[in-house]
Amino acid sequence: MESGAIELAGRFAELIARLHQVVDAFAQPATVAQWATQLATAADLLTHTGPRDAWQRQELDRLLGDLEQSATGADATTTLEPA
Repeated sequence: MESGAIELAGRFAELIARLHQVVDAFAQPATVAQWATQLATAADLLTHTGPRDAWQRQELDRLLGDLEQSATGADATTTLEPA
């Protein structure tokens, strides 16, 4: 097996592990604030934003902050419906 193939297999395994982590987190009931945190974590685990595109990650943070602020006092938990 070529070293490039081994590296690719390792990167693929890491992607699968990260996806598994995100899916597990999304399967749990959570408050709006917890969902916002989980979405931010998922974005960090599944994407890479370079300096040129850092505004996109900042915009996500702003949107999630707005969501949390609009849900202040809402302590009820919600779950995602299975597809």
